[in-house]
Amino acid sequence: MLRIWPMCSGVSSFRLRQHWGIRNAREARKCIEWLLAEGHRFGYARDDDRSPDDYLGWDLVRASCVAGWSFVAYHLELADVWAAMLRSARMLREKFGSW
Repeated sequence: MLRIWPMCSGVSSFRLRQHWGIRNAREARKCIEWLLAEGHRFGYARDDDRSPDDYLGWDLVRASCVAGWSFVAYHLELADVWAAMLRSARMLREKFGSW
């Protein structure tokens, strides 16, 4: 199988460590799964007295971003990233008709 890896991954690796605590593939997968299943939406909804659905799109888009950054940082392979992004896209499409 042909592997395509990005160049200049230092910035993504640094940002993932600094902002998400992600240093490897296991932590990247765990964070993506958390964003898809729970994310920040429940805490923000509770704090703002709103529905978690009001924040769902934000968490799902962030899951795709973390997946992409994890590829650039050499944590995940392209197939894993596409799987996470497509899962997020399907959830967005189901919940938001404009997506």
